[in-house]
Amino acid sequence: MKRKLILGILTLTMVAGLLSGCGKKAAETDKIRTGTLALLNSSEKDYAKVQDMTKTLIEDIEAGKAPEEVMEGKLESDKSEGDADVVNTEFVYFDDLTSMIMGLNSGDIQEVQVYSSIGRYICASNSSLQMEDLYDEVTKEEAKQVIETMYSDGFSFMLSEANAELRGELDKAITDMKNDGTLDRLVKEQIEDVIDGKEPVSIEMEKIDGADTVKVAVTGDLPPLDYISPDGKPGGFNTAVLAEIGKRIGKNIELVNINSGARSVALSSGNVDVVFWTRNSVEGIAPEGEPGEGAVLPDGEDPMEMREIPSDLPEKPDDASIGGMSLDEYKKRDMPAGTIATMPYFTDHFVTLKKK
Repeated sequence: MKRKLILGILTLTMVAGLLSGCGKKAAETDKIRTGTLALLNSSEKDYAKVQDMTKTLIEDIEAGKAPEEVMEGKLESDKSEGDADVVNTEFVYFDDLTSMIMGLNSGDIQEVQVYSSIGRYICASNSSLQMEDLYDEVTKEEAKQVIETMYSDGFSFMLSEANAELRGELDKAITDMKNDGTLDRLVKEQIEDVIDGKEPVSIEMEKIDGADTVKVAVTGDLPPLDYISPDGKPGGFNTAVLAEIGKRIGKNIELVNINSGARSVALSSGNVDVVFWTRNSVEGIAPEGEPGEGAVLPDGEDPMEMREIPSDLPEKPDDASIGGMSLDEYKKRDMPAGTIATMPYFTDHFVTLKKK
């Protein structure tokens, strides 16, 4: 119940802040320019607002305030201060990892935000960079839960709504792979061993005569997860997961190399059937549907809890209509219209990379 309370307070805080500003006006300071891979349905400023609010929430809880007290103070300051347009961190969107690291090396940005596995992979081969965990000195359990919620994403597959049946097949395969240890093995072989010095390898997709083909977009922007070798061959953890899923659902997997920013267009145009997508691991990955029939969830997990925020929250904060955006709409704010997503098959948290 404590975790649900934390998630509920955090979600209401984010909904209120994203549409109405950051509450108290922050003091003008020299902004840190932070690079991150572009989000398709959220502006750089809106993303910075969410990050600033989360930082304030974590610091207040760590300082001894109860989560409920932080939330009440947030709503009161929104009422009294009105809209605020000041953000302390300036986020800069990049369409690919290469240009983002080039921006860091050139000094155009001061840091980049990536997932831990990607950060460790980059630092293993680049001695000029160092990695920092966000808020690694936090001690209070409630603050750690906020960090876990806000700075961890679940890696999933996104499809069009018309492919709900395929989504069910993918969910069942993911669940089975969790239960039989396959995902744990692939994490070790394709992520941990690679970070420790093993080269990412191209993964051969098994061909099944007469079977349907599923086209999946790969970008190469999240090595060693989503990786493309110098000669243009996809490899890495995500590809290994796909190869195993293809065998389990009895379909051929065809990999299509695209730019990260073109994923949504590739999906909506029908050029691909599936794209890799990351969502907050407890936010609404999809508002409807169960995993494929017969799936047995690991550790008794509830599929709806894996896809949605707690269901006992009010539809909107008590003090505002929040621009007409309900929580159900907010949960899917970064998913293009007409799309659905699977349950996560891997979870990772954000870190920052800086020059030494």
